[in-house]
Amino acid sequence: MDRFGRRNVLIAGVIPMTLGSILMIYAVSIGSPLLLIGGLAVFGIGVGIAQQNRIAMTDMCPPESRGSAVGKLYTASVAGSFVAPVIVWAGEVSGASTKMKPTVITWALMTLLIVSAVPVLRSMRVDPKEISLRLHIKPRTLATFNGADHTAVRISKLPLIAAYVTSAASQGNMVTLMGLASLYLHDLGYSQTLVSIAITIHVLGMYGFSTAFGRLADRAGRPQTIMIG
Repeated sequence: MDRFGRRNVLIAGVIPMTLGSILMIYAVSIGSPLLLIGGLAVFGIGVGIAQQNRIAMTDMCPPESRGSAVGKLYTASVAGSFVAPVIVWAGEVSGASTKMKPTVITWALMTLLIVSAVPVLRSMRVDPKEISLRLHIKPRTLATFNGADHTAVRISKLPLIAAYVTSAASQGNMVTLMGLASLYLHDLGYSQTLVSIAITIHVLGMYGFSTAFGRLADRAGRPQTIMIG
């Protein structure tokens, strides 16, 4: 993204997501768990690229409001969690009236939704990286970071370590919760649609208040907000 721009890389991220979706659809159709895991891995690469959209978001904001900007991005992403149960429900309904497995139909619809993001990404003008270079990166900004000289910031790696550890811990807990909760609800006999709704509630908890917490990060500071989390 630093070399080729935000827009181009975000568009490229659609490729592994689409390929991963196709692999998962094929895996479910032939009943291959190993191919399904491979498809999930490829799809995950695309998701990782797509999540770099937070970089594009912060490119367009000064440092003192970047927390709020990322928070707004996450809050807006909640819309996707409302669409998910509808797609899962459509897959279940269609699967009941056809010979296709509901999961296959659900992932096929999801793939169409992913591909539909391409024209939206292509329409981004100017690339957020260019906005950042033109409007926000000035000699004074480069020389200082939150009032401290860059050489002083490089000495201490504690902020980076803290960010890595808290990110790993929260991500690990989230993956565990989503996986086990879905499995538990499935074991209890709930439909895929209801399981999807449960995950939607989880996503609402994660991102619904992100704008408020982003503002808190801008005002109280990043470490204090992370510790609250």
